[in-house]
Amino acid sequence: LEELGLPFTEITLDRDAGALRAADYLRLNPLGRVPTLVDDGFVLTETPAILLYLADKHPERGLTPRAGTPERARMEQWIYLAQNELEPALTFAFKLRHRVPEAEKLPAVLPFCRAQFDEAAAVLEAHVADRPHLLDSGFSVADVILACVLSWAEADGFMVGFPNLERYRKAQLSRPAATRAFATDPPS
Repeated sequence: LEELGLPFTEITLDRDAGALRAADYLRLNPLGRVPTLVDDGFVLTETPAILLYLADKHPERGLTPRAGTPERARMEQWIYLAQNELEPALTFAFKLRHRVPEAEKLPAVLPFCRAQFDEAAAVLEAHVADRPHLLDSGFSVADVILACVLSWAEADGFMVGFPNLERYRKAQLSRPAATRAFATDPPS
């Protein structure tokens, strides 16, 4: 929304107070997760779906290539890689570290998560080595998603050995819209 320059109202929910499990919120997002977008009564969940919907709704802002083009397919490829390869490794490692009792932790799982992350991150590391954005056409929704996933990776110590991705992440997060968006709540 910041990148699109659109007005919005952000509602912060107190997870610790059970706000994500409140009946009113579960009617909007049955999994009780964030984010949830409500746009003139239309409710949408899942970050990539929300970002693509908003960018497609405002094509004049140029955050998504036109549907049916190779550049659009390439953008979606990078989104799926971030969501299907990087994020699951981070999610599983986080849950193992913070949600599984010590006696139930399997020692081999964290290295497996790291290996899964590293394999996909190596592809991205090479791809961004000489470019400021994922797409030849410039900044896109894919950059927003990847920068946030990489911030989580950084916070969990997964970015060691990926200097190009670290440079890329910092550049994406230094954009004016990102600076505004994360002024009070940095991505992690």
